[in-house]
Amino acid sequence: MFGRPIINDLTDIETMLDAAGEHGQLAVVVDMTASGAQLLLAVAAARGVPVAAATPIG
Repeated sequence: MFGRPIINDLTDIETMLDAAGEHGQLAVVVDMTASGAQLLLAVAAARGVPVAAATPIG
């Protein structure tokens, strides 16, 4: 969606969520361990953004 990686940084995460939210209802899907996504999960929770975890199939 953004053409660049989103780093584990509060400002970068907030900017990404703000930009994505401009296009409609927002949800976050993570495909990494909870420790790697801890900041993203905390920011999403604070904003009331639904979160789902993707697991590999196969």
